[in-house]
Amino acid sequence: MPRVLLIEDDTFIAKMISHVLTDVGYQVDHTADGEQGWAALIQSEGTYDLVVLDRQLPGMDGMMLLKMLKSDPKYSTIPVIMETGLTDRDDIKEGLSAGAHYYLTKPLDKTLLLTVVEAAVQQYQQLSTVKADSDDLALIFSAVEQLSIRFQTHDQAIKLAKALSRLYPDPNRVALGLHELMINAIEHGNLGISYDEKKAYLLEGTLAEEIEKRQTSSEWGGREARILVSRQADRITFKLEDQGSGFDWEPYLELQAERAFDPNGRGIAMARMSSFDTLEYRGKGNIVETVVLKVQD
Repeated sequence: MPRVLLIEDDTFIAKMISHVLTDVGYQVDHTADGEQGWAALIQSEGTYDLVVLDRQLPGMDGMMLLKMLKSDPKYSTIPVIMETGLTDRDDIKEGLSAGAHYYLTKPLDKTLLLTVVEAAVQQYQQLSTVKADSDDLALIFSAVEQLSIRFQTHDQAIKLAKALSRLYPDPNRVALGLHELMINAIEHGNLGISYDEKKAYLLEGTLAEEIEKRQTSSEWGGREARILVSRQADRITFKLEDQGSGFDWEPYLELQAERAFDPNGRGIAMARMSSFDTLEYRGKGNIVETVVLKVQD
């Protein structure tokens, strides 16, 4: 059962969120202020799958708690959904830049709440097993200089992101960014799902169905993405290429307030900010190259 920490001082909103989430199988622990929320995190020893955090709290406010959470390695990978009644662009950008995965504006929309909670928890759980596969895998990867790998599906992308992250001393840092870029190559590149289409499919709960339909179609099926990994003494380079027609990638390199309340659209910026030292798209946008510096064996 996924475990959610809800930090919200408004009793009515807290009851509504708890009811919506527990009805579909989440365990929800509730605290009413930032100090209690931080204490709950410490007591849990990092076992929460998600934090839902009100920005405006008495005492320690939501932004302060978010920054504390993201600066502590024990909790930094836990996704955070921030609730706010504020719509100022600078306030929204501050929260996104500090590490909030999603923003929800009050009054809360129940469909959007469930959509973003499910997306955040699913991704966190898929990538939370990065640390340990086997000593043999670690030994093999310690000797890798170059790899060229093809993939087509979500499942392949998840497994490859976890495996390839083992090349780096801090796998959790790289895994999320790799996963985001590889999923982007499948959905937006090879399958031609636009930003607005993905948003609609997520809200309708039909994204997985649409992906399966396109992967078996004559128009989209059979396309592959390729990732080339080069490992040198001071860096690892990941070069990812899909068979799509490209896209206007520049607006997605930064977190944009206009997309803050959408259930998608922040993966590239988060990868650029958190996972890699450099991230650059090439040409029409179907090739992206990232670098992780200062790799130590």
